Amino acid sequence: MFLRHIKKDATEIPRGSALTPIDRAYRARSSNGVNSAWFRAAGFSLLEVMVAIFIIIMGLVVALLLVSRSTYAGNSSAQRLIAANLAQEGIEVVKNMRDVAFVIDLGTWDVWHAGIPAGTNSYSVQYNSNSFGALQNNFLKFDAGTGLYSYDSGADTPFKREIILTKFSDNQLRVVSRVTWSDRNQTQSIIVEDMFWNWR
Repeated sequence: MFLRHIKKDATEIPRGSALTPIDRAYRARSSNGVNSAWFRAAGFSLLEVMVAIFIIIMGLVVALLLVSRSTYAGNSSAQRLIAANLAQEGIEVVKNMRDVAFVIDLGTWDVWHAGIPAGTNSYSVQYNSNSFGALQNNFLKFDAGTGLYSYDSGADTPFKREIILTKFSDNQLRVVSRVTWSDRNQTQSIIVEDMFWNWR
């Protein structure tokens, strides 16, 4: 009797009669065309939950990798830009030394050029140099107060600079400014080269 009552269609229940919880559940399922098999299939299995968690974790890992690589690329580009400026500065310092010696102190190219040893030699210079110094294997320092790089004061940077002079003839001098630094245990370098001539 009880089972037959459950299987009744919702339309057979007299209007105004009290509905039991079982009647209401069956009536709702009948009106929506949904059977008990659908209710069993609507839930998530443990495997589906694990797959969903895996997909979410992989998405987070990929996002973190992208952020990490973007940060590294930004830092690497900033270091390369600084190194390029330091290399160019080395050329400009030597050019200024030549101009000062030629125009003010010595008056001729021959005197300044004769003061540079023959062959290829390496030196160190900084922004305020008026002569070539012995090559230093020290890192350039950055003074946050002045915004300048030198060997005198400031915090150490990862950059080293070498000025290489090569005398080809009495009227020709090659100047190479090489800046090196370490990035993720790999040595990086930027080279700027210029030729000086006896143009007067």
